[in-house]
Amino acid sequence: VNDIDFTTGLWKIHHQFQYLGKGKGYGTTPVLKTENSYRSVPIPPSVIKAISEYPFRTIDGFVFRKAAYHLSVRTNREFKKIGVPITYHGLRHTYITNLIRSKKFDIQSIAKLAGDTIETIIETYSHYLKEMEDENIEKIKELFG
Repeated sequence: VNDIDFTTGLWKIHHQFQYLGKGKGYGTTPVLKTENSYRSVPIPPSVIKAISEYPFRTIDGFVFRKAAYHLSVRTNREFKKIGVPITYHGLRHTYITNLIRSKKFDIQSIAKLAGDTIETIIETYSHYLKEMEDENIEKIKELFG
């Protein structure tokens, strides 16, 4: 919660929540996987409103206690219960895929939001980019007949 600017709606990603080891529990580390991992991600106004109204305020400032691991496990379990074939990590792919399919964002912006390189986005989501390329070919044919 302390990493969210409720005025601008940006979530600053600058540390990682992780298991620190036996007897140490969970906490944050100031070192992320790559330089691209440090970023600011816009949060929709409806989510900003929900978080600001949520009566949690944990001592450590996390929206969810033991957030990364426990939220992931619980979410995956609930998805499985209701027959939804997706995982918590799959939501990240859905987010990125929707950005690509919207055709409103360039690859560089998507890579920055995802904390990845352009190469990683192209490699991981090439099938969606190929679909867009095929659609563009059709549009060019229609335009120039």
